[in-house]
Amino acid sequence: MSRDHQSWAARIVWTTGGPKSNTTNNTLYFKYTGGIAPTPTEMSGIADTAFKFFNGAAGGTGTITYFMGPQVKRGSNQALVDLYDLDLADPRHHFGSPVATYQKSPGAGFSSVPFPNECAVVLSYRASYGSDPEHDGVTRPRASDRGRTYIGPLSQAASTTAVLPNGTSVAVVEPNLMSAAMTAASTIVTAAPTSNFLWCVWSRKEAQLKPVAYKACDNSFDTLRRREVEPPGLEGWVPV
Repeated sequence: MSRDHQSWAARIVWTTGGPKSNTTNNTLYFKYTGGIAPTPTEMSGIADTAFKFFNGAAGGTGTITYFMGPQVKRGSNQALVDLYDLDLADPRHHFGSPVATYQKSPGAGFSSVPFPNECAVVLSYRASYGSDPEHDGVTRPRASDRGRTYIGPLSQAASTTAVLPNGTSVAVVEPNLMSAAMTAASTIVTAAPTSNFLWCVWSRKEAQLKPVAYKACDNSFDTLRRREVEPPGLEGWVPV
């Protein structure tokens, strides 16, 4: 098995307080369309585009990083974009080592009040379904056409209140954050081809990268357990 230099991942690594690794990350996948392999200029360009997904594509009020919490370290060169030349056919070594790493500078956030690190907003995206059915016996072929990215850690700015018909209130995703995420999805579809890449869904089952065609953002929060704060949590037993 060998890498064909056509399948790529851009992993944005945030320096973050709380998780055991002191980092959190988001990974976006791309298909190279330019030739035998991307040039250094093209690689730098797609790294810029991947980071701008979070830090440059404004929608509503501010960029996605505007809504990320004080857990994320801000300032010059405090984030990384690692580029990986993927081997889609080798499940043991899909990624290997990064072939390039770029330092990036996250913009300022709005609120100094953090949400729990594992709280996230989900941007969903998918390729065109084509002839894939939702159900085929016990399998779901369309699952291979869908992807998502978990936006976070978040601050209090990411939330607003919705009043339900029975008069109670619940926390929902701030509409301006949803707008920023949806705008970022459209921006990356437009910007990636300038570096000869296409933003894609990676189907590990089919060993394919499929161009993104549709997007959605729910107003419900989700949870990503691996971002939880490192113990201690339980401080010890005391008599009742």
